[in-house]
Amino acid sequence: MVRSGNVRACDAAKDCVRETIDGQQFYVLQTPQMIVRVAVEPDSKYNHIAVMVENRAGFELHVNPSDFRIEVMEPKFKRLSYIEPEKLHLPKIKPAKMLPTPKPVLASSFASTPSVTAQLPPGRAFLGDSTLAPSGTTSGEVFFERSSGSGSLSLFLPIGGTIFEIDYTQK
Repeated sequence: MVRSGNVRACDAAKDCVRETIDGQQFYVLQTPQMIVRVAVEPDSKYNHIAVMVENRAGFELHVNPSDFRIEVMEPKFKRLSYIEPEKLHLPKIKPAKMLPTPKPVLASSFASTPSVTAQLPPGRAFLGDSTLAPSGTTSGEVFFERSSGSGSLSLFLPIGGTIFEIDYTQK
């Protein structure tokens, strides 16, 4: 496959390594401007993606999860839809049991509604549309529809002029 210069594919021989954080297995991709960590957690209903972005650039970077996409490559091509947090059907969690979520260092941010955040397990939040200031970080959860069956999938994350690509297999 031919890639343009602004695509950073997860390649263990180059800039992609695996790292375990709080029991989650993350792919870690780096450029001089940022570090992107991604955990792919497919469940029975959704393709659930945990994303962490660290801005190492001297300028702002924009992160918009609705720009992310998953493409089924095999057995038959299909683009899986991003699901807005308010359209998810997740189990309800009592707000009293929620832990405070650390606030990311952002230039600006559009927070999720409390009723939506209450659906995620304690300590987790949805990744919102945000602009990261230099040295800023953000993290959160992103959901996509799930394809039926198994096959090869590619996750694409356009951030700050670079498209991060991670290939994985859905079982």
